[in-house]
Amino acid sequence: MSRLQWLVCISSLASLASCTVNFTTVFTHGEGGWPCIRIPSITLCRGTLHAFAECRNRTGDGCMPTTKSHTTADKPASVTAGVCYKSSSDDGATWSEIKQVVAGATQPTVACITDNHLLLQCNYDLVWYSDDAGQTYTVSETVLPKMDEAQLVELSDGRIMANMRNNHLNSCDCRAVAISSDGGKTFGNITYDSTLISPVIQSLR
Repeated sequence: MSRLQWLVCISSLASLASCTVNFTTVFTHGEGGWPCIRIPSITLCRGTLHAFAECRNRTGDGCMPTTKSHTTADKPASVTAGVCYKSSSDDGATWSEIKQVVAGATQPTVACITDNHLLLQCNYDLVWYSDDAGQTYTVSETVLPKMDEAQLVELSDGRIMANMRNNHLNSCDCRAVAISSDGGKTFGNITYDSTLISPVIQSLR
């Protein structure tokens, strides 16, 4: 099924019964020597699907077995986590080999901005951006302290909004927001949107 066919299918609930949906496993626990792969984030950018996930060198907290345990057969004990990446150029039928793109980071969220510009935010504090289709990343100049579990979006005027969980810094129980006017290279001051009530766990995905 092509992207166009898939979009036509989901555009109307009445047509779902007649749609054929094919499933492909993108990430598998144990792949690349990572016993726990979780919290995937995916975006379509100029015909290529970019998939990111949190890779952990331990089980528990969402990965079986539920008791925490470290696996060091493929990774040294000092390597605890990282953001892993795959891409697909055939509508998700096949995927590239898994690779780590940001060491030590967790809980990735990704957005495709105009002109093949990828933005990646993890917790904590930083945003990374890529101008070569996800091959290399540059870290933003702005630190967003104690922000995590974010969603990145391009606004109608071309600015970038980072919408973030904020239960570590402000007691408003609401989402925090920071705006970038230069494609994610820098961000303005963090503000708090009292109309967006935020649970403790990741939201606005």
